[in-house]
Parts: sequence; C-alpha cells; structure tokens
Amino acid sequence: MLVIHHIDRNRNNNGRENLAILCANCHARIHKGLLSQLSDLITRRR
Repeated sequence: MLVIHHIDRNRNNNGRENLAILCANCHARIHKGLLSQLSDLITRRR
C-alpha cells in the first residue's frame, strides 16, 4: 500500500513540492522518528 506523506507535516499544505509517496512501512518509520528525513530513504543508482 502506498500513502501520501506531507514533508512539512502540515496536512493543509498539499502543494506538490510538499508531498511524497511512500510505502506504509516507510511512512510509519518517519512518523515514529526512526528516519530523520526523506533523504534517508533514497538509494542512488549508478
């Protein structure tokens, strides 16, 4: 399942630059403080 995360945690700010699509597990990890920011989820491919 995919969910929408508000990067600035403001549910009223629905601008595209403030939204991220995450799996439910990663979304929960961010809100529990297990990940400090979205960049912790990004894996760069070369």
